[in-house]
Amino acid sequence: MTINDYIMISVVFLSPIIAVQLEKYLEKRREVRVKKIRIFSALMSTRATPLAPLRIEALNLIDIEFYESSKIREAWKALLDNYADVPSDKNLPNFQQKLELHFQKREELNVDLLFEMAKDLGYHYDKVQLKKGCYIPQGHAELELDNAKIRQGFMEILSNKKAFPIAIINHNVEHE
Repeated sequence: MTINDYIMISVVFLSPIIAVQLEKYLEKRREVRVKKIRIFSALMSTRATPLAPLRIEALNLIDIEFYESSKIREAWKALLDNYADVPSDKNLPNFQQKLELHFQKREELNVDLLFEMAKDLGYHYDKVQLKKGCYIPQGHAELELDNAKIRQGFMEILSNKKAFPIAIINHNVEHE
């Protein structure tokens, strides 16, 4: 037998093994990409609703699914730090202004995160599109604000900061 015969026999035996291993490798890459796209899609679709459970779940998966991307994990850390550092002392001078600046910074950090994720996935978005390119109907926005006001009002009542408003109405109804 010649060297070519040995090579041919090796190729015949190794080809199926190599093909299976290559298929497994490609399937694993596809699976990782699908998971990343699912997270990115959830974050994109919930940009206007920051309290959506889908958004929170997606944010918490970033460290796992984007583990190999230090830029994305750094952007997520900066956003997470912002979430943890909300001004809370209402007695501070310029509290409302500080709170507004805090939420503006949060919006910038969110856009930075989405921008890095888009780049990683091969999408070409600019930061303005990521910031302004979402839709929420006015009715949904009003509903979110109303729900927040209702929750806040009930919390003030339950924590004894305010009393439950009661009004006595005298209806003079004439009886026949």
